Amino acid sequence: MGQSDHELLGAWQQGDERAGSELVRRYFARIFSFFDGKVTSSVDDLVQRTFLACTAARERIDPDRSFRTYLFGIARKQLLQHYARLHRDSGIDTLGEQPLDVLERSPSQLVAHHRDRKLLVRALRAIPLDLQIVIELFYWEEMPLHEIAGVIEIPEGTVKSRLHRAKEMLRVKIDALASSPELARTTMDDLERWSKSLRK
Repeated sequence: MGQSDHELLGAWQQGDERAGSELVRRYFARIFSFFDGKVTSSVDDLVQRTFLACTAARERIDPDRSFRTYLFGIARKQLLQHYARLHRDSGIDTLGEQPLDVLERSPSQLVAHHRDRKLLVRALRAIPLDLQIVIELFYWEEMPLHEIAGVIEIPEGTVKSRLHRAKEMLRVKIDALASSPELARTTMDDLERWSKSLRK
């Protein structure tokens, strides 16, 4: 059995660069996936910025805190900074509360061909960004509520209510976007199954 994140982080903080490389390898695809459905370009740049920021701050990472929580927290901040740069003169100051349809005006180049995945991605992009992140961390990453709270920087109780709100908003968007009631039902009912396939 390989070393835990905690063990790798401790070794990395002690100067073991191989441990740092292993942490990057372990989380690279998951961080890439985090950005993949949220921006139409700059995915590689945002992934690189996330790991560079993590590397720069490695001595300050609390070893008692989940490394995954810390890393996704950095990724979320990089995403918000990305949209802050794009909307510098727009007057939008609550980026996490905006849906991607507002933040990312060009059509997604990354939507899957399958109609269920396409519908799910379209619906996710239509809800506020922080609610989308809550859904993805809960289903895609299978994060417990307390870790999601660490990523979003809100109380755990608030995460629970946001997750409920996010699922309800997602259901409404899927119903509105679906070409048939049956497609809407299967897409929402199979959310967990789709999330497992996306993790793969």
